[in-house]
Amino acid sequence: MKVYNTKFKFEFQTVFIILLFLTTHSLCSYSLQKSDSAMHLAGDTLKQSVRNTTYIELAGNAGYYSFNYERLFPLRTKIGVSARIGYSLSQARPQHALLHGGASQLIPIELSFLLGKTHKLETGIGYTPLIRTYRGDFYDLNNYTGFRVGYRYQPPKEDFFFKVGVLLARNIDPYISRSFITAGIAFGHSF
Repeated sequence: MKVYNTKFKFEFQTVFIILLFLTTHSLCSYSLQKSDSAMHLAGDTLKQSVRNTTYIELAGNAGYYSFNYERLFPLRTKIGVSARIGYSLSQARPQHALLHGGASQLIPIELSFLLGKTHKLETGIGYTPLIRTYRGDFYDLNNYTGFRVGYRYQPPKEDFFFKVGVLLARNIDPYISRSFITAGIAFGHSF
């Protein structure tokens, strides 16, 4: 049973998530203020794209699946940045016998750079905390970082969304450090 520095890890994670939320909120506010003046200048480009997306990702950052929300921030004609947050809940893995009946929660957070109009190259960096609980009590926290390279299909004015990518992930636990490669596929709705 791991009980090392759980208070520090939990506090660090909370501060990180709050800072990421505030940064995303600030970018949203700035983007909304600039969007009216940019729309008439851009023509039929990424700046007129639908900006919000909800989707389910299979594999990828959260292991088996995750439900996600993403916001697109256009920068230039065919260049943009997106911020994503998601959630996944599953039973604790069998190797955690002590957690039989426990739960694992994953919260993938990612910032991606997009290049293209409809067919986009996506590169991103992410952080995924894995929170394990047993009978409602906090038990363990693992942190993962990841680097994504992939393809995204997102027509500027349509609601269909699809992406596929390869992710190089690393567990940043100070006691157990390992890297692995995974892939993910996502389908969703843009609005």
